[in-house]
Amino acid sequence: MFFLPGMEVLLKSWGKEYPIREDGYIGALPPGSRMELEIRTKREGFLVFHVNTEGDDFPVMSAVNLARRENESSIIRGLFRKSIPIVYPKKGKRVPITYPDKNNIRIFDSETMSVYTLAVVSQKGNGFVTFEKTFEFEPGLNEKKEAVIFHSREWPLLVFMIEIFVEKPAQLRPKEPPSYISDSGLVGVVEFWDSPRGVGGVWIQFGDKWKVIMASVHWTKIVREDGSKRIFLQPGETIKFKDVVSRRPGPHPSEFKYELTGVRAGIA
Repeated sequence: MFFLPGMEVLLKSWGKEYPIREDGYIGALPPGSRMELEIRTKREGFLVFHVNTEGDDFPVMSAVNLARRENESSIIRGLFRKSIPIVYPKKGKRVPITYPDKNNIRIFDSETMSVYTLAVVSQKGNGFVTFEKTFEFEPGLNEKKEAVIFHSREWPLLVFMIEIFVEKPAQLRPKEPPSYISDSGLVGVVEFWDSPRGVGGVWIQFGDKWKVIMASVHWTKIVREDGSKRIFLQPGETIKFKDVVSRRPGPHPSEFKYELTGVRAGIA
């Protein structure tokens, strides 16, 4: 499986190392256990961290640098570890899962000016390691000719961390939605995919005015037709779907008002 140059990834549980196949497949997850995710880096310029979310009504986010310490004053350079719990769902299903807010590590690479997400995800009891670019920064000059880093998605905590790390202010430059998708309302274009949560955003044309909007899709609503063992969407990929439904309100605010069902992906 492809990771960043100068990076090695190890996955262990109870002393057993789990080999990671080219497609990220690692096999059945050990229920009631923990997977130890370890990252070793051989060059400078990496910021490795995770984000904690606490509270149902008002989430409190905190970022934690995962550099392993020998003691309070000494950090082991280039070694990062995180323990990922493998649990059963509360509804009594005997299929082990990972929690989306505890199953990933974020990596900022100053060479590519991008944030990558490394995660251990579960689908129907099968485990996968995923590695994807999830956030990009672009160095440039603002209207005052000041050196800044541009980004296109809101994520205040992460942006603040990167500002400190690269010692440059960040500026939001939202990405414009496509002006046209298709003459059929049953076709969409994937904008992003969040593997830890198994959720993505897809541009579709919808409504009386045939307006381009972004709808969400969960991995359980997807059928891949390219033989892939893991269910996911690829940014830029064209998908087909059966229906658009209104999202049920949840404990956290969402940018999505609609979600897709009957999604077909990996179409030749």
